[in-house]
Amino acid sequence: MSNDNVIKLIQPGIFDDQLTDVGFATKPKLATKMIARVIAASVPFKWVAGDTVYGVGDIEQQLRRAGKGYVLGAPKKTKGRPPAKAKA
Repeated sequence: MSNDNVIKLIQPGIFDDQLTDVGFATKPKLATKMIARVIAASVPFKWVAGDTVYGVGDIEQQLRRAGKGYVLGAPKKTKGRPPAKAKA
């Protein structure tokens, strides 16, 4: 992220109410709020990374709708397809 983008993130109005509204929210809820604000403020970004605590629910859908890339950890119990075997 360039310095210009960092400065844009801290401009007044983007995260101001997060400094005064200290109510409880889960990490995934906080992340979805932050992503929405960054998108609304037109801060450029291409992708987001998160560990398993963020899951693959609301955050994944939000990023898909915005056309952004993401790498989100999934719990070990999550089922998926095994990697395809390389052809010789």
